[in-house]
Amino acid sequence: MKKFILTAFFLGIIYIPISCNSDGCNESVQRYNISNLSTDFGVFVISSEIEESFEFRNSTIYDSAVFLVSIETAKQVSEAQNNISFFSSALAEDCPYFFALNHELQSVAITSTSDIAVNNRTYEAGAFLNELFIASSSADRSVKQSIDNLVKVIIQNPDYFAIEGSAIIFEFSEQPDRVVDGTFTFTFIFDDRTLTTESEIVTIFP
Repeated sequence: MKKFILTAFFLGIIYIPISCNSDGCNESVQRYNISNLSTDFGVFVISSEIEESFEFRNSTIYDSAVFLVSIETAKQVSEAQNNISFFSSALAEDCPYFFALNHELQSVAITSTSDIAVNNRTYEAGAFLNELFIASSSADRSVKQSIDNLVKVIIQNPDYFAIEGSAIIFEFSEQPDRVVDGTFTFTFIFDDRTLTTESEIVTIFP
């Protein structure tokens, strides 16, 4: 069974210090374009007092099931800028810069190859399933909310989902009436591109 540890990098690096002059500095931005996403399925387990790991699985019960949609490839399109002379850098203090998404996330859509029944209502294969999920950012996994609300948060905080390793976590908010067996597709619509990623075939138990 494959497993990896969530590190500070994976949970979302927002600030990294660079030098600036002692008179103060301006925050600088490194912007990234996303070109590829990937989807993993599994559960989160506590591996120590300070670490949590994501464990890959092919099947699990619905209330522990997690889809992890990560940025697989992101290209930097702008450099962090700061005004530093060689002399003043010798007396420099830390000045933050942060990562940001270069395009705006507009919406996310979830579909499946499986029919899914919830509360005696059947969502046929290919139907939109957003209302059956809650989402969070790997930058702050403690805050779980509707997919639409998370999109708004990412628009306001473009560093939440910008660089390779950043991820959005999708979890079921409703219990299926019966076993779900199929693939799930996550479509991310940006202002200048649409990216799609698909899970392997997974089994989710009520």
